[in-house]
Amino acid sequence: MPLPYARLGLRCNPFGTVPDDDVGQLAVTRLGAAGRWLEGGRRALQFLDPPGRGKTTHLLALRRTMPESAFVRARDLRVAAVSRRALLLDDAHLVAGWRRALCWTRAGAVALTTPRDLTRELRLFGFEVRTERPSAAWTPERLHAVVTRRVDAARLHHARGPAPDAATLDALYCRYGTDARATLDALYFDFQHREACAHGEV
Repeated sequence: MPLPYARLGLRCNPFGTVPDDDVGQLAVTRLGAAGRWLEGGRRALQFLDPPGRGKTTHLLALRRTMPESAFVRARDLRVAAVSRRALLLDDAHLVAGWRRALCWTRAGAVALTTPRDLTRELRLFGFEVRTERPSAAWTPERLHAVVTRRVDAARLHHARGPAPDAATLDALYCRYGTDARATLDALYFDFQHREACAHGEV
């Protein structure tokens, strides 16, 4: 039985749910030497932005450059498991303040995502703090690069999968701005529609 997206030359919808390991691999970021900076002492890197701007994507991309680090989501955090190695904490703002305090005490270096600036809190625990805003780098060019990488990764063998044209992507950028999640969701439904059309269901 052929794969659902085979008629489009794809293994799957390029904009569907992606495993954490693949998110980091597919990410288009400008992290530079952030990993090496974190290894330089008691330092904290926070990805600060509203929801949907790529904070978790950047944290997962950072993890690929720091294989000894511990990535954990707020809902899965076990404070007792935090060690002196670098802690990569997703949605740090959802962790109760006293539990965060214990994490900051135990961790050697920290990278985190949050929509609320935690600079003051982190400095109280002796961290040198660096803040990155992923939305600042979400340009039309970055959107094009992300879409190209996603579609290429979903291609079947050497098939030529469809890709949204530049005018479509520019229109999406004008509509959603720096809301990367809303943009990728719109592309997901676009490819769902393409698949339905390829099967004559529309």
